[in-house]
This record gives sequence, structure tokens and C-alpha cells, in this order.
Amino acid sequence: MVQAGVLTFVAFVMIAKGVPTTAATLATVLVLIGGMFGKALCGFLAEKIGVRPAFAILQGFTALGLVLLVITSSTVAFALLPILGVFVQGTTSITYVIVNDLIHPTRTARGYSIIYAASAIASVIGPVGFGTIGDRFGIETSMLVMAVIAICAILPSWFLKTNIPLSSKAA
Repeated sequence: MVQAGVLTFVAFVMIAKGVPTTAATLATVLVLIGGMFGKALCGFLAEKIGVRPAFAILQGFTALGLVLLVITSSTVAFALLPILGVFVQGTTSITYVIVNDLIHPTRTARGYSIIYAASAIASVIGPVGFGTIGDRFGIETSMLVMAVIAICAILPSWFLKTNIPLSSKAA
């Protein structure tokens, strides 16, 4: 939800900061550029320190980046966008990798189908929800809600058991 929300609304945050629309559209590109590096860097981080610690760190930095995006000047915000992209998009790489740890080895196909379906649904629901919040309370509030959601995802990740079968029936 957060990744889709950031990619959808980052340009609007820049417009709210007074950046001309033509320049504000660059914001999404900068997040995506950072995200390209984030996919590789975050995979390396997860390999070195573990998936769950890496996920927690990246979610924390995502939340911090979103707060800084809201409270800083447009110049500083533009400089932060590629870094925010590293965190926002790198986290999804780790999320997809963790499926192997959570699902019994005989059910990985089903596990990946569930995670990709959930991701697709979240990519639709997130922007609609964040857009509604933005329309009612302002785009900055919407970004801060994304930061809270990023933080709230950390705790449940520590309670997930590994190799959970999706069904008690045989494959």
C-alpha cells in the first residue's frame, strides 16, 4: 500500500510545496531511480543481517523518509526522493523473499500466488484510501498516514512463524 501510495502521490506533495507541476512530476522518476538501486542494496542487506531485521530497518527508514518529505523544503525533499525510493522499493524485494521462509517448501507456488495477489490488491486499495485521506485532510496528512502504516508493519513481521503450511491437506 505504501509503495503504491508514494509513487502515486509524491508529485502532489511536491506541488503542495509550491513546485511547478512540470518539475514535480520528476519526483516519481527520482523515487523509481532510487528504487532500482534499492532492489539490489536491500537484498544484499537482508542477506547480511537477515530478512526480518532488514525489513524492520527499511520500514523505519521509509517512515522517516516520508516524515522528512513532508516537513522539509522542496529542495531537500527532491534530494531525499532517490533515498526514499531505495527504502520504499527495497522493502518489497525483501517481502517477496520472505515467502520462502514462511511457506512450507511444497507450497511455495501457492505462497507466491497469495503474496502477489495481496500486493496487487494493496496497490489498488492503498492509493484510493490515501487519496481519500488527502482530499479530506491534505496530502501531507496522507503521507504521514503512510509513514504510520510503514511503522505498524514492523511488529507483526517478528511474530510470523516459518514454514507454515497453507493447508493441513497434502499438496
